[in-house]
Amino acid sequence: FSYVERGLYAQQVRRLLDLFPSQQILFLRSSDLGGDPAGTLTRIAEFLEIGPFAPTLEKRVNIRKYLPYPSQLTVCDIRHLRKIFRPEIDAFATLTGLCVDTWLTCRSG
Repeated sequence: FSYVERGLYAQQVRRLLDLFPSQQILFLRSSDLGGDPAGTLTRIAEFLEIGPFAPTLEKRVNIRKYLPYPSQLTVCDIRHLRKIFRPEIDAFATLTGLCVDTWLTCRSG
């Protein structure tokens, strides 16, 4: 499995920026759409230079309560992953301009 590699978002953004100018890319967080759908849709329309989206009713599907699954990570694993992801998350935030401070939290270790 490539769980760690899939989390290297800054690497993925760098590849994207190699292919497209930054002016053609709008980075958004899914939490922005969930927390402020109208405002986020306005940002998207402005970015695309199109008219505003028609008002719509909020629709949420596949909503599940967070159910933690049993982790087999050891304290050593968590420390190792923090070393890998911390600079990657910082780079991602710099590249995208997104606030991802909550990504830096996890259970103790």
